[in-house]
Amino acid sequence: MVFIWVSTGVSEPYHPQAQLYPTVPKVRSIQDSKAISAELMDSETDRKSYTARNYVAKSYEANSNPTSPGDPIKYVDEIMTQNVETLHLDSSIEDARNFFTKKRFRHVPIVDRKNNLIGIISDRDILRLLADSVSLESKVAEFMKGKVLSAQSDTPIREAASVMFHQKIGCLPVLGTHHEIKGIITRSDILRTVINNPPLDLYA
Repeated sequence: MVFIWVSTGVSEPYHPQAQLYPTVPKVRSIQDSKAISAELMDSETDRKSYTARNYVAKSYEANSNPTSPGDPIKYVDEIMTQNVETLHLDSSIEDARNFFTKKRFRHVPIVDRKNNLIGIISDRDILRLLADSVSLESKVAEFMKGKVLSAQSDTPIREAASVMFHQKIGCLPVLGTHHEIKGIITRSDILRTVINNPPLDLYA
């Protein structure tokens, strides 16, 4: 079981529908690119084309031999944010507003006194509540999303990204065996990893 729906403390497995991923065509090798480029060197236009092809070839070569150190990254626990900041069931709307203003986060998990995941609330939820003049003394437990899709630490990054895309959600809490929060992964975490860590083992 990789994904879990947590609804006010009760869990049930979530099985994403099988997604058909297109086969990525093999890029031409450096030698093939140079051979083609050499054949096209007869005109000024083709010389410009050669420059573009040469750039593509060099880019392919660089990505085929990444220089970043370390082993390929595959699972969410390798890129998730640990020591997750949370709010409690008895936190108020004002507490949540102050939290989002200070931390600049977009989501915050709601936990019980044992740090078990109970719900989640977003900065947009709080903005809507403020616009509706909901009392600042109201508890977040009244307005949080009580059904939260979460992941486990050994969830592959590729599967997490797919689920977040198809469910149209911006984050996945990462849970331990007793619903305790071990971390959280966001779309920004995935994008940052793609940018900064070329050796991603996404197809394993």
